[in-house]
Amino acid sequence: MPRKKYQTKKRYQYDRRRIYKPKRRKSFLRGPFFWFFILFLLILTGIGYLVIFSNFFEVKSIEISGHEKISPEEIRRTLEEKIEHKIVFFESKSVFLFRSSDLIEAISKKYPGIEKTTIKRRFPSGLTVEIKERQPAALFCQNDQCLYVDKNGVIFQEENIESAGKLLVLKPENAIADIFLGKVVINKEQFESLIKITDAISGNLQIPTKELLIQNESQNITEDIGKIKVKTQEGWDIYFDLKNNVDWQIIKLSSVLEKEIPQEKRGDLEYVDLRIGNFAPYKYRDRE
Repeated sequence: MPRKKYQTKKRYQYDRRRIYKPKRRKSFLRGPFFWFFILFLLILTGIGYLVIFSNFFEVKSIEISGHEKISPEEIRRTLEEKIEHKIVFFESKSVFLFRSSDLIEAISKKYPGIEKTTIKRRFPSGLTVEIKERQPAALFCQNDQCLYVDKNGVIFQEENIESAGKLLVLKPENAIADIFLGKVVINKEQFESLIKITDAISGNLQIPTKELLIQNESQNITEDIGKIKVKTQEGWDIYFDLKNNVDWQIIKLSSVLEKEIPQEKRGDLEYVDLRIGNFAPYKYRDRE
């Protein structure tokens, strides 16, 4: 009986060693996950090379439309400089690497005469660029310098006063410092009010205007603009205030000219002031 008990105990110990015997771990390099990962890296590297360095995706053609005065070749050279990227020791002109916003910003800085630029990728290796050039809406003059202004109040090209033609001529009473192409000298809303005034005077009232003086006290017209003096070709002036209702001031001008100032006496006028409430005081020149 003791011998049988001993044999049972021995078998139990043997079974325990067999059950809990540690297994040899497989190498990570032999696992499928490792090789899938290597394959994924190879595919990713191949795609990256194809996208960045392949001649197939290199920008070869740039089509430019909408240009009038600005040379398309100059725009193309500017874009080519911005498209080229250097990665480590290699250069790339991949159609995927550049940001359209960066190219548009570069064009806007170099060519103030361009109002809007639209850039689209044309896969696999081309770009289409559509530009819209600024159109002169007025001539801004101070000292001996005159520049074209577009409808948004942006100066974009130097010109001489003889080129004004029928354009509105704007002159600040106090010269603005730091004038440069692309600068906003008057905001869009203010400019629209000035156009409304000159259209009403020259169009509806048929009074030809000579120039428009901005009676600014500081060098920042966009914040300081308010009092305006319109100089007519008949030799008399009209005072407006852009901070008040411009439409009402135009109505007052039309009314006072129709009811109180006959056509034959306009040549003797010195000014009509529309800045005072519901009144429109006027003055004739003193006769010598």
